[in-house]
Amino acid sequence: MTALREALDEYTTTPENGLVMFAGVVDGETVVECFDDLPSAVTESRQERAETFKTEPLETALDGAPGDRDGGQGSTDPAASGDDGGQYGLLVVERERAALGRLATDGDDDTVEPLEWLRSDRAETNPSGDATGDSEAADREFFERVADAAEDAFLKDGSDDPDEGSDGVSGDAPEEATPDVSAIEGLLVGGSSVTASAFLDGDHLHHQLRNVLAGDTVAIGDATEEGLQQLADEAREQVSATERETVREALGEFLARIEEGEEAVIGRAATEEALEYEGVETTLAAETLPAEECRDLARRTAAQGGEFVEVPTDMEGGDRLREEGPIGALTRFPIE
Repeated sequence: MTALREALDEYTTTPENGLVMFAGVVDGETVVECFDDLPSAVTESRQERAETFKTEPLETALDGAPGDRDGGQGSTDPAASGDDGGQYGLLVVERERAALGRLATDGDDDTVEPLEWLRSDRAETNPSGDATGDSEAADREFFERVADAAEDAFLKDGSDDPDEGSDGVSGDAPEEATPDVSAIEGLLVGGSSVTASAFLDGDHLHHQLRNVLAGDTVAIGDATEEGLQQLADEAREQVSATERETVREALGEFLARIEEGEEAVIGRAATEEALEYEGVETTLAAETLPAEECRDLARRTAAQGGEFVEVPTDMEGGDRLREEGPIGALTRFPIE
């Protein structure tokens, strides 16, 4: 219950279609999952303790998902999601200035778009009086402004339709809806090493953006357009390595479960059956799979709250997926 209360503290209003939260101990660790951008409304209010997750309210809300819903987040390949490339948020934080931008990746053609510049209200000279206390307070205030700007720039509120929200659970205006992190695939943070680290360590950043941080902070000299470009250049290899490691971990878990006969399936027929039962945690597809089929798998997996992973041909262990698949899935429960 403590983990759920802490997660609930992140919300100031009830999402338009309701909120479904699960908390439990998995492999010795406390896990909390929040579903706050549902395609249709939750039809009941329930608080329940059990040995297994009772997912009926979530499944009912997901049943209303439109057929053309976008593909999953996380390790989704750009070709599978139907986009020409990925979108990454860029954030350079200095002691008194910050710059926000967006990196659009499309093969070898990357574009950096500056979005916003921020400056601290603190004077450049050292404050008089209790300099340390005033300085720390000014830093906190500035970091909060930077975090708010990042939330506005990189999180969607899911309220594109001006008529949506009139019959919502909370009755709040659409602009107050809980944001959806699907606006970007990852967030890159740079700046002076001390300031950028202090910003992240201070827990100012929205939890949904924190969940998609891509790699470590990057040392950047200035919060300028050149600094944003430098952050994009320095972070490319880091992003690629992070994404590849995510795929490698998913593939390793998949192969281990297959060997042990646990919650995993391989092959078209078995994977289709798992999708029909809405029991897929992660769908894996060999890179050789046609792009249209990848998009369809990504869309169907996302509709039941799972992730889609495309496995490169040169990744160790991927040959079994190609030969026996070329698709497979990690499942939430055994598929008979």
